[in-house]
Amino acid sequence: MCHRCHKDGKILKHKPKYIKKALHHNGEVPLSLKQIFIMKLYQLLQSYDFNELYPELALMFPPARKQKDRIRKLYEELIAIPPVESKKSIRYELMHDPDTEEEFYGADDSCFASPWGVIMGKEVKKEQNVDLSEAEIAANCLLNIMLIGYAPKRLNIEVNNLRNT
Repeated sequence: MCHRCHKDGKILKHKPKYIKKALHHNGEVPLSLKQIFIMKLYQLLQSYDFNELYPELALMFPPARKQKDRIRKLYEELIAIPPVESKKSIRYELMHDPDTEEEFYGADDSCFASPWGVIMGKEVKKEQNVDLSEAEIAANCLLNIMLIGYAPKRLNIEVNNLRNT
């Protein structure tokens, strides 16, 4: 057992800023950094009914509690959009907020800075140490798409109203 990756039989936790470069000294990726492929985002969102995702979404974004109908409408519009194949992925990992020094599980905002159809075609992956359910990931993706993604023009008023709450 390698002392650089293991201590007392346990896998050492690597800091997020080292994730891309944190290879085992023999070139292998440590077990704690392997990614688990979930599915394409459109498949993930279509596998849940809005009423299954809404409670998680409302916990993540409290203003959503007063905008359930608007969010439902946007969700229905979103899952009807044909996905655009993308080689990029949405990767959930342990992240660090430099302002508050808090660590949390999430995906980089840049994963959602695209048109909705492109985001829907991305693969969703999570690192093995991420303790989020698929429903939590789906709700977080839905929220990030609505708050960050580039909505179709016909939905701009609805999306802007949600973003300005």
